[in-house]
Amino acid sequence: MSVTREKLYDEIWTEPITKVSKRHGVSDSYLIRILKNLNIPRPPRGYWAMAAESRATRPSLPPAKLGDPISWSQDGKTEFETIVANKEKSVRPKRKKRNASHGLIREACEYFKNVRDSDNPYLKPYKRLTIDLIVSQKTFERAISLANQLYLHLEDAGHHVRIAQRDQRVHRAEVEERENTKTHRHFSGLWQPDRPTIVYIEDVIIGLTIFEISEVAEVGYLNGKYIPIATYLKDPLIKHTSTFSWTTSQQMPSGRLCIQAYSTYPGTKWRKQWRESKSGELSKILKAIVSELSNSVDEISSLTQLAKLEHQEQQRQWEIQCEKNRIETERRNQAIHIKESKDELLSIIKAWTEAKQIEEFFLSALDSAKQSAPDNYELLKSKLMEARNMLGTSDALERLMKWRLPSERS
Repeated sequence: MSVTREKLYDEIWTEPITKVSKRHGVSDSYLIRILKNLNIPRPPRGYWAMAAESRATRPSLPPAKLGDPISWSQDGKTEFETIVANKEKSVRPKRKKRNASHGLIREACEYFKNVRDSDNPYLKPYKRLTIDLIVSQKTFERAISLANQLYLHLEDAGHHVRIAQRDQRVHRAEVEERENTKTHRHFSGLWQPDRPTIVYIEDVIIGLTIFEISEVAEVGYLNGKYIPIATYLKDPLIKHTSTFSWTTSQQMPSGRLCIQAYSTYPGTKWRKQWRESKSGELSKILKAIVSELSNSVDEISSLTQLAKLEHQEQQRQWEIQCEKNRIETERRNQAIHIKESKDELLSIIKAWTEAKQIEEFFLSALDSAKQSAPDNYELLKSKLMEARNMLGTSDALERLMKWRLPSERS
């Protein structure tokens, strides 16, 4: 059963958390996580031990932003806010601080300090629940600054930037970081986040990825890694010794960045990229990028509607085909059941006939034995009994009782 954030808000300010959590069948700590996820303020520690007149005033429930979760249920199904706030109210006041940082950027700076050791030149943070940023260590500071500027420009325009919710079904577009895509590659090995970074523009969800473009460069292989040829040749192990190594060409980070925006609805192939030809170019056109994204809302909405209609048609065709397959399977199974039933019935008839022949044989043989001498008769009678016992009984009527009609077979 789904519970709205308004109901949880009212419950948590009416009764202690121990009673509310027990009612919903969860622990206190789990309920606290639910309240945080739904942005529901809760009473401070010691609130219920105070006298009623000493308790703090109940704070109002903050309004849900577009895309925020607005319900909770034990089966994991979550509803999200879909109503677009009035545009005038949604525009944020301009930043007063020149060096302000977006909340996602502050988290990312910590997460990108802890990265995996890898022969891939791109950073691979252990923490995957962070912004969609794919860069080398050398370009990280400039890339994180660019991401911060982009997110803040979007927020200033009234567009909410966040990491997609766990239950939100959004598609992340693939990243092709290579400048020359004609070169063959089996596996990129690029890191990717656990969930897409998204921005809400009106009622449209747009995914955002910032990545560093790679280019083919001459490199040397040293100590298990490929390094740029200039650094390679200056290394003392290469310059002054005959260390076994080699040079080759590899895709290497170029220091130039790309902002990729895309529709997160599966099947909507809307994607735009802004690439640097020289380092630092993108920071000069961020306002233009935000404006272009805002102007693309109608196009994305139209493409999304078309994709939804295509998906509905595909679903309808799939259901039609499933029904055809069901009817065909049922017809095929019916034919099998008719054959099985017929074969079993013929087997019963054959067994009945054989049983009758056997009984007739023994009766006739016993009558003939009576015409023999007494000693021979006793001997023949004994052998006939042993032979009858060896063949056993064949009760065709019992088998007929167990026989099933085609309609009784499944």
